[in-house]
Amino acid sequence: MAWYEAWSNPKYSPGLRRLLHKAALLRERGGLPPKPGERARSVEDRVRELRWQASRFAEIIAWDRDIAEDIVDGNALFHLEVMSMRLYTGQYDAEDGDDLYEVDKWVQQRIDPTVDVRR
Repeated sequence: MAWYEAWSNPKYSPGLRRLLHKAALLRERGGLPPKPGERARSVEDRVRELRWQASRFAEIIAWDRDIAEDIVDGNALFHLEVMSMRLYTGQYDAEDGDDLYEVDKWVQQRIDPTVDVRR
């Protein structure tokens, strides 16, 4: 069993399982985005991030087509809209919603310093 799959193993304490679950969620999305000036992530991580973004974008299209168009036009920030969608669709209220929200906040903290640089 890989470390990122161990979060569901009952032999670990609840705190360690939550930490491993957050790490697995981050791994699924390709890790944390690099800060300005940091080395780029591996190709595999960037591919995982693209796959994650495509899946979330499909959810946004199904949830609210106008917001999806705003994202494409550059009038809305993708990750903030993903967090809004998750809030309104109840994904943060699910069993692992707290971990999901915390991981989203970590990612957003890494994205925030780059917003002005990208615009």
